[in-house]
Amino acid sequence: MLMKVRIVPVLLFLAMLACGSFPAYAGSPGRLAIVSVSNETEEPEFNNLLIAQGIASLVAQEFYDTGRFVPVEDNPEITKRISDLMTLSVTDRKQVDSTAIRKQLGCEAIAYARVKRFSKSRMRGFAGPFSGSNVNIEMDVEVTLQEGERIALTSMGSSTATTKARGILFEVRNDKIHFDKTSVGLATQDAVRQAIKKMFEKKEDQ
Repeated sequence: MLMKVRIVPVLLFLAMLACGSFPAYAGSPGRLAIVSVSNETEEPEFNNLLIAQGIASLVAQEFYDTGRFVPVEDNPEITKRISDLMTLSVTDRKQVDSTAIRKQLGCEAIAYARVKRFSKSRMRGFAGPFSGSNVNIEMDVEVTLQEGERIALTSMGSSTATTKARGILFEVRNDKIHFDKTSVGLATQDAVRQAIKKMFEKKEDQ
């Protein structure tokens, strides 16, 4: 069931930076905005704006951890524009004009993510067809980075999980997704991390 949401995860990321919650970076990282998280699967859970915002925060954190990027400036106009873009990506799955968005947000780079695959296969328990059944989950998350006028970099991360047939996919508390509390949440984190790691491995090889 979709929940009433508030625009919080990306804003929390910006607040954490302002409060010094992240490690210092000695270089000159570029400003980055995560502007879209779209669902290309048949799993309706990923159409929840709150989950999309949570995935955006995962992507932002992984990019920040590379030491190459910091979030865009935290001001009401910019955060509202990012929120509008995120909502549009969930409801209409529309692509963004990279050059125009970078100018609007005052950043050097934008990134967006797509949940490309989310498959389920049931494993029956030994006590009968409906007793103790588990579900195997396989998922792919694609992340794209556009820096300036350079060719966009796209990379895919894949992960697996096992959950109960009637279990929840994500745990929501206080309008926040706690990815570390469910096996599917952990798989989502892992897929995002893999995608960005592979992206920079490919970049260094170019």
